[in-house]
Amino acid sequence: MAMEMTGQGGEGTNNIPNDDVPITSNGTGPGTITFDWNNSGVTLFQAFTASLGRASDTSLLPKNFVLKRYRPRSCDIVRNKCLRQGQNYEDDLCEHKWRLLLDTGESGSKYFLSANEDFIIKTIQDSEHNCLNDILPRLCHFLTDNPQTLLPRFFGLYRYTGGGKKIRFMVMNNLLPNHLQIDKRFDLKGATKRKTATNVGKDDEFLKTHPNGFEMDERYVTRLRELLELDCMHLRELGLTNYSLFIAVHEVDKDDEDEDDHIRVSNENLDEHSRSSQTLGLLGYRSRGVPARLCATSKVLLYIGIIHILKPYTLRNKEEYLFKSMLPGGDDTPVQPPKEFEERFMRFVRDIWFKPQ
Repeated sequence: MAMEMTGQGGEGTNNIPNDDVPITSNGTGPGTITFDWNNSGVTLFQAFTASLGRASDTSLLPKNFVLKRYRPRSCDIVRNKCLRQGQNYEDDLCEHKWRLLLDTGESGSKYFLSANEDFIIKTIQDSEHNCLNDILPRLCHFLTDNPQTLLPRFFGLYRYTGGGKKIRFMVMNNLLPNHLQIDKRFDLKGATKRKTATNVGKDDEFLKTHPNGFEMDERYVTRLRELLELDCMHLRELGLTNYSLFIAVHEVDKDDEDEDDHIRVSNENLDEHSRSSQTLGLLGYRSRGVPARLCATSKVLLYIGIIHILKPYTLRNKEEYLFKSMLPGGDDTPVQPPKEFEERFMRFVRDIWFKPQ
């Protein structure tokens, strides 16, 4: 289930020990040091590189720390399936200090970005860690059978222990392109009674600003619905609820020839894939973006994925749902049982979010 990584060596991505083989880990920093959340990204980066024997700076690490790695076999399969040929996961993460993206997410998490911008490193709560540790093997099998899934790719699951703290974090794919500006972001669940965020639009804002949804080629709409139906069915089977559809919008400059060429290439790939039984390569991991329109005139590229999936339906959720379902408008509450949540989510997919041109 887990293994502890050594500060003197480390295992390459193609030589993963059995899950139950422990390896002793020791740091080389000061004898006593308190974990500082303000420098958490640097500390975790130093621990990760030190556990692989690649640390050039261990100033924030205590003499005795442990970096425990969970589900290495499953994560290794995901990396081999998803990364570019010749890409080395450890090299990319050890290349440079991770950049802070978001200081505190909705659950108090911190988000960091790898130097090459391929990976998101996110600190997670105990409940999220336990959930991911439990479902990773099944997610791995689902990804193998459905390579164009819109679900996240989890490349690593870790726990750092040192300085009086236990910090759990995971490494996943970065859905956003590093060569285009993202003009709008939406976090959609199919429920309007939600807390608002300053930089990410929720359902009520989407309904106000885009009442007709995104219009796109009918083949894209069909394929998106197929992928989302498969993904949501799998999340229901895992007992998960309250996930979100993340949509990042890049507004295409009509005077930019490079962007017009980007859309042309996307549509040519769509034509190529639609002639076969294969899934569309433009959807899922490493998407080139889905061409769409707003108000029938404004051209955009959409980057789409399902996020925040590590939310099992707990007894507390059940009690909250039973109470709110008795109130007026109770069917609009964000947290619902997996089956009911899936049905509402897919209803919004079909009727509101994506529409054929």
